[in-house]
Amino acid sequence: MAQAIEKIISAEIKRSEPSPKEEERVAKITKYAMQRVQNACKGRKIRLTPLLAGSFAKGTWVAGDADVDIFVKVPANLTKDELGKLGIEIGKQALRGHSPYLRYSEHPYVEALVKGIKVNVVACYDVPKGEWKSAADRSPYHTELIKQKFDAKMKSETRLLKRFLKGLGIYGAEIKTRGFSGYVAEVLILKFGSLLEVLRNISKTKFGDSIVPTESEKVYARLHNTPLIILDPVDPRRNLGAAISKQRVAEFIFGAGLFLERPNASFFSAKYAPPLNRQTLGNVVVVAFKHQERTVDKLWGQLNKSLYHLETHLIEKDFHVLRSISSSDDKKESAFIFLLEDTHLSERKDRAGPETTFSGDSIKFVAANKKRSELLWIGSDGKVHSLIKRDFCNITDTLEFILGSSITSSGISAGLREEVRATKRIIVGKRILQFIPSRGWLKEAVAEIASTSRIITGSD
Repeated sequence: MAQAIEKIISAEIKRSEPSPKEEERVAKITKYAMQRVQNACKGRKIRLTPLLAGSFAKGTWVAGDADVDIFVKVPANLTKDELGKLGIEIGKQALRGHSPYLRYSEHPYVEALVKGIKVNVVACYDVPKGEWKSAADRSPYHTELIKQKFDAKMKSETRLLKRFLKGLGIYGAEIKTRGFSGYVAEVLILKFGSLLEVLRNISKTKFGDSIVPTESEKVYARLHNTPLIILDPVDPRRNLGAAISKQRVAEFIFGAGLFLERPNASFFSAKYAPPLNRQTLGNVVVVAFKHQERTVDKLWGQLNKSLYHLETHLIEKDFHVLRSISSSDDKKESAFIFLLEDTHLSERKDRAGPETTFSGDSIKFVAANKKRSELLWIGSDGKVHSLIKRDFCNITDTLEFILGSSITSSGISAGLREEVRATKRIIVGKRILQFIPSRGWLKEAVAEIASTSRIITGSD
């Protein structure tokens, strides 16, 4: 087993390394972008310091997946509003001619594709370590830490860990994914030394466990309560695990353990799109809709909030939701997808009230349900029961009601509410097959929700 793992790791490390030609190409684009940012900073009344950060600066970027992050340090006496505006102004000026657009974290920043390479220009405060005024202020220190601590082997191991996370589909801290960021991958290698040691430790992890830079800093883990606590070596009070969902933590734990037991090179391949499972497709429901284009981060914030509330309403209407996800082309079309235990309910249901030993409560229950009930009785459980007719028995009618006349109380994000109401299409079961061929983003999501995860099967 150990030999099989080492053989896979050795081969995959080589595949993760950028070629000299690719390194030269990215270096040229980086030099070009940095020069443009430096020019945009010149002639201003305040001191601005551009610097290279991110995975390219650290040497931890994966072949075929380079990003260029340029941070611009600004004086600490600027307000956050001034910081954001100045960052946008410099970013747009520097990336003019490359169709720059805004992205959002704690404050907005500018992004553009330069000859196929994503370039980010982010403003941050020029502050001493520990005197943070914005989340971006730590990034230059992150870069310096990794450059100081990492040797060539650790850089290679980080590239491999990033590919492993991508293979599981859990790489990326953005709100769309809620997974493990590139910096978290670097911190894990910094802590454990190699991919293999990361996987051995993660496979034994329990929810609520903490990963700390040193034992002396473990006290700061008590400040947090997340599925996995990962303290930032640059700022031990900060929990890098705060943005990681419980599902992503679980997938990492399971995937790590499975690889150690059943090593396979497929763990390092791109996220697997399973074939559509037609057996379970009958209980899949898609609510597709159109909307105005907006930033990806804003869109996914609205989608996640809306999905949560819509699922809550379905549960209240007695539908058993097994799985639910959002999906989007990240532009003008999105969807909520549910896998239900059943898409049809019986016409009547039993509503159990309080025990008759709480006589006042049970009498109130009878009074409140008497008109609507077809039958009232005291059951063997000692409770008053009411047999009532459901308002809706099938999922289509239920969703039409929730997303139609009742949409204002549905919990759908206010930014999406009218667009959902006006453009929604509710598709159930095998009719979905007719809707998804031209929507690859939706086809992948439907396949994901209706199929066994590759993380569980370990298939190649």
